[in-house]
Amino acid sequence: MINKLPNILTFFRALAAPLFFVLFLSSNRDFILLAAIIFVLAAITDFFDGYIARKMNATSEWGAFADPLADKFLTTSVFIAFVIVKIVPIWMVVIILLRDFLTTFLRLVKVSNKRIKTSFIAKFKTTLQMIFIFVILSLNLSSFYLKGEASMTIRNLIFSDYVYYSMLLITIISLISLIEYVYQLLTPKIDG
Repeated sequence: MINKLPNILTFFRALAAPLFFVLFLSSNRDFILLAAIIFVLAAITDFFDGYIARKMNATSEWGAFADPLADKFLTTSVFIAFVIVKIVPIWMVVIILLRDFLTTFLRLVKVSNKRIKTSFIAKFKTTLQMIFIFVILSLNLSSFYLKGEASMTIRNLIFSDYVYYSMLLITIISLISLIEYVYQLLTPKIDG
């Protein structure tokens, strides 16, 4: 059973995505808080499923494919929700989604029989996305629970250039990681 724990955590993260989406867009303050809690728990599982799999020597090809896919489900649901409430621009999210779908497709077809390894830049991108989402969710919740000018200041921050340029940075890093994956596929493997 313990060997299946990494896959169970990955499955939970994929399942958390639509649940987050529905709760976040509910307009109910308590449901939005629950959505944020679900996101944080799901983000924590991202660290633990890989860690446990390596510690228990329970890594698998399915897990290596499903883990980043679950990340994509989670971040996609959040970013689409953020577009709907106009926190981030749709064009940035479209670029990130296209990058994610393309890398998933490349993993599926295994072009030229090469296994695509998750790069440092891709892991860094995912970490940045998770931090960005956590900060936005925290600010959003604060604006609901605070009153008056403090709430308005936080709302202004959520819809500010700081958020725009942070999302732009994530979009650029997403493109760089896509270029790195394509380069990985097109570069001949040199046996040492």
